[in-house]
Amino acid sequence: MSLDAERIGVCFCLWPSEEHDTSQMLKRKITSTQYVQALSIPHQSPSHVSTEACTSRFLPGVLEDTIHRHHTQQERSKLKTLGRKGHPDQRISNKKRRTRLPPPKMPSASPFSQETVTGPLNDTEGPFTGSRFLNLPLEVRRNLYSLMVGLPCRDHLNLLCVHKQVYREARESFYRRPLYCDSQYDLMKFVELWPQSVLQSITNLRLRLEEIRPEIMQRYLHEIPSGNPVQANPHPYLVEINQITSALSELPRIAHLQLLRPSSLQISIPSSIVTTQLLNWTAEHYPKLHSLRLDAEQCHIGCLGSLTDLKSLQLTGYSETGSIRTADVLSKLTNLEKLVVVGPPPGLQMLQRHGSQTKIVQSVTHQTFERLTPLKSLTLVQLTDSGTDGDVLLTRKTMKALYEVHRESLRSLTISSTANPSSAFVEYLSAFLLGTTNMQEVRLMWPGVETSFVDCIPNTIGKLEVAVTSRDNAQAIIDRLLLMEYRLKHLRYIKFHIINPVHETPADDKEGPLAFSLPIQHLDADIESPFKISWGIWQPMLSE
Repeated sequence: MSLDAERIGVCFCLWPSEEHDTSQMLKRKITSTQYVQALSIPHQSPSHVSTEACTSRFLPGVLEDTIHRHHTQQERSKLKTLGRKGHPDQRISNKKRRTRLPPPKMPSASPFSQETVTGPLNDTEGPFTGSRFLNLPLEVRRNLYSLMVGLPCRDHLNLLCVHKQVYREARESFYRRPLYCDSQYDLMKFVELWPQSVLQSITNLRLRLEEIRPEIMQRYLHEIPSGNPVQANPHPYLVEINQITSALSELPRIAHLQLLRPSSLQISIPSSIVTTQLLNWTAEHYPKLHSLRLDAEQCHIGCLGSLTDLKSLQLTGYSETGSIRTADVLSKLTNLEKLVVVGPPPGLQMLQRHGSQTKIVQSVTHQTFERLTPLKSLTLVQLTDSGTDGDVLLTRKTMKALYEVHRESLRSLTISSTANPSSAFVEYLSAFLLGTTNMQEVRLMWPGVETSFVDCIPNTIGKLEVAVTSRDNAQAIIDRLLLMEYRLKHLRYIKFHIINPVHETPADDKEGPLAFSLPIQHLDADIESPFKISWGIWQPMLSE
């Protein structure tokens, strides 16, 4: 993993040292100047933070104790430099021109130091005077900081450097960005590079797990004495587990964890021993975990029952734990509000026949939903292929369990399938939707969603997403909804997901017989609708 600011996903910042030439720093441009002005924050000469420093490998936790100490001396150095050389932007560029520009107006004192003295001692006493942004309520400012997560990292850093109070308030929003690690080895490197103050601030981790590297296993096999079954060195799997858990122990504040598959199909997934031991360690040392995503089926999930504070859980629906045991384990998650099940895993039958040494079974069934605490959000994504025998997640028993337990609690429901579900399931789904009382969002994603199916949309719905095959199909759905406008008083937003058919190119094509074309249909044509309409491309697999 490249440990740069864009990949790691956390903000990096470094204040210039006292030996830096302030006049040279004044020449450098700051990318967020316009953004700071848009927020109506006093600019306070942010040019002392260089662009190179903003992209350096330092986190905002490093400068907590250095902001106030360095700023006053830097302002003094800046005044001396300006008095000796003049403002850099006002230097004479033409040698023939001898008329000297008037000197710039010199500030009487550092605005940063003044506001530090006269401002409040904590975040709740009130904002500083003289800034419209800081005069906003604290809740509004924190909301603006959280919106900055989607902006480039340099804008994050420049806003942090505007003011000490802004830094103190905004740093929590930046640490909510997930730390991306493409493998467990990247996580180990990251932990070695950063100080403890930085590691303790990270709360969100996305970690890809891969099988132990071949060279490590080969080295171990070569060290085994010939004909001697007793091994002097520990097994590489045990070493790998200790290294991963040791790295995770340096991140004690993790509240959101995602354990993902390798990014490449050429890289094998980790063994059952490694994944299971890692999951057991997580359940023991991260008991306050709020969200967990587990994209692995080669493991036992019996330890998940100890994560009683878990509010969001995503699984593949398959593991080495049986359905009855899984239902008992998940029933202990009394605070669970959101459940996402995406399965079966791709290539499951091939893995069972040739790759896996343990038996992988369907863990999430209708029994799971019968014993779960009433959910607020549920997503069922069924990925079927030629080797899948019928429906595995979208069954009549599943809908019956949802109707009996989760009908009144569900606010959001997503049903997606790569193939059309059975007619019996569709009928049960229609009855379930008509019986809900608090449903607000519904997403229906499969190739053959009939126009008449929208008749079962509940009255309380505010947002609807449907998979369609053409613009005419979308217009027909809107016309159908208009006939029910008298009861759909809360419906405001509709999003259509276009299903693009994949066509195989001819064998004589220069790109080869395995090339495919994905025609993108014209979606810019206006559709007559009183609702707010948006478009997207249907993707059966949920994005990471």
